[in-house]
Amino acid sequence: MSSIQLSKELSIRPSANQIHFRSKGQEVFIPIENQLMEILVLLVQRNGQVVRKEEFIVIIWKGNHQVGQTALTKNIFKLRALLKEHGINAQLKIETIPKKGYRAVLENDRLVQPNTSIKNWTRALIGTLICVLGISLYKTERPTHAKVRVFDFSGVDSNQIIHLKKDGSIKRIKLDTLEGEFIQLED
Repeated sequence: MSSIQLSKELSIRPSANQIHFRSKGQEVFIPIENQLMEILVLLVQRNGQVVRKEEFIVIIWKGNHQVGQTALTKNIFKLRALLKEHGINAQLKIETIPKKGYRAVLENDRLVQPNTSIKNWTRALIGTLICVLGISLYKTERPTHAKVRVFDFSGVDSNQIIHLKKDGSIKRIKLDTLEGEFIQLED
């Protein structure tokens, strides 16, 4: 990756670890640490979308959470200070999205504008997911539920057995017509 053009005046050169911009007609090249460049490239490649802290740790620090969490915070601070020191922070900002991560905001260009609300994007995503879930639930087969039937046992005396069949029919069996031993159940 030779150069990423962010605006007419601003570009980054990952292979040279430099931020390049024009200030008052002069070209300025700012050297930048390797990890700062990796963070900046990841933010810019997402084109204004949030990069989760976990992603930074996995990509830049190879999943080493002990080192990555502290280093990420320090490097974001350093990157912001560097942009501010050279007056680039008016063009390129790094926003913290609480409990999520960070995103790059480029004034008046292809990255997200500062006043763009992440809530709108989140609402759209949630709405889409609810629609997809609703459609998938609608199209799935519903389980068949057991049917409840009410039977009239009036007229059944203690000399009869009621046999309920699987098809839902009832068979009355008189005890005096059966052979064998029966156990009498008492209250």
